[in-house]
Parts: sequence; C-alpha cells; structure tokens
Amino acid sequence: MLSTPLGEFSSLALREGDGLSLRCRAAALTVLHTHISLAFEVTRSMTGTRDTIVGVRPDLSVESPPAGPYWSRFYRGQLGMQKVKGDTYILRMDHVKPQDAGLYHCTAAEWIQDPDGSWQKILEKRIGLENLTVQPN
Repeated sequence: MLSTPLGEFSSLALREGDGLSLRCRAAALTVLHTHISLAFEVTRSMTGTRDTIVGVRPDLSVESPPAGPYWSRFYRGQLGMQKVKGDTYILRMDHVKPQDAGLYHCTAAEWIQDPDGSWQKILEKRIGLENLTVQPN
C-alpha cells in the first residue's frame, strides 16, 4: 500500500532556507471502491511530538490542520502537496527552518464510504521518509 522511492528511511541535511521535496507512493490494495488518504508528518527531534504538515483526505480535499504549526505556511503557499503519476504524492516546502528538523513520515489509509456518507478506515500504514537536520544560518 505504501512505499518511498528508495523503499527505506534515510537522512537528509539542509541549510535554513533550502527547499524540501519528499515523495511517497500509496495505492489501494482492495478490489472494493475505496479512497486513499495520505498525510506527511514530522516527529520533532527535540520534543518527540508529531505534527501533521499537510494531507489529502478521503474526500480528496487537501488541508493542513488549522491549529497546527504548518497551517500559516500552507495558507501562504509556502508548502503544499500534489499528486502525480496516479499513486505518487509530493510534499513541497519552500524554505525549511531549524524547527522543521525531525523524522518525516508518510501515513496512508484506505477508506470506504458508508451509505450514510460517513467514512470508515479499513487499513492504515506509516513509513519513515527522512531524518531531516537543518543547519541554521
């Protein structure tokens, strides 16, 4: 259901202000009519807290949690997510900051919509993408 281009976790060092681009692939595994949700997340190196950066919901809307630390950058277009080649999703962050350091994950889930319109998760998987360090200017 979920993979990275290399298929494994790696380390990445950037300087403050550099751009970041991460890829994740996710596809449905069932023969049912399902939808995929996918989120790029980071677990902070210093605190161990995990934040969602941006994701696509089962209804295909793209969002960054409004109360989250990445919402204002998403709103200003400084980070985003796009789907390419059918099952590949790309996180784009224009200018990394030291507080962006941490372990980046991709979490995908497969959902089915009930007749009443509610969504039921039937499968979820998380994979590590990069361990990002950011050198301050």
